[in-house]
Amino acid sequence: MKKYLVLLAAVMMVIAMVSGAFAASPTNVDVTASATVTSNCEVTPGTLAFGSVDADHGSSYTVTAAGLSIKCTTGTAVIVSDNNGVRGDNTMTDGTHFLPYSTTYNPSLTGGGTGTSGTELATALGFTGTITMANLSGVVAGVYGDTIQLTLTY
Repeated sequence: MKKYLVLLAAVMMVIAMVSGAFAASPTNVDVTASATVTSNCEVTPGTLAFGSVDADHGSSYTVTAAGLSIKCTTGTAVIVSDNNGVRGDNTMTDGTHFLPYSTTYNPSLTGGGTGTSGTELATALGFTGTITMANLSGVVAGVYGDTIQLTLTY
């Protein structure tokens, strides 16, 4: 009977080794990768600097905003609006007197995304301001200012 137990143990060992060899065969596992790219815009503020204006100049003053840039994720649709300045009527003030002006810009943009150098491409807003000669008529000399707030909806 001992011989049978030894033989049975040997057979069991062989079966265990053979079944272990099958367990080492390759197994495929799928790994899923995912990402969500969000729409994002960054705005660099600028200035609409008319400089010195003269009512006797004879024509209107028009300037383009310096330093203003909008950078958005590629393909992001952006609607731009503004508050028409602090008073809500595109009027600069020296604290007592007023100087009307107007602004124009592209209210609909599409994000330019990332450039070839790895930097984001600014999307042209084309923000300009104009002071007409009619608006300069009768304006008292002084330093005038206003702050225009832009709102980007995307």
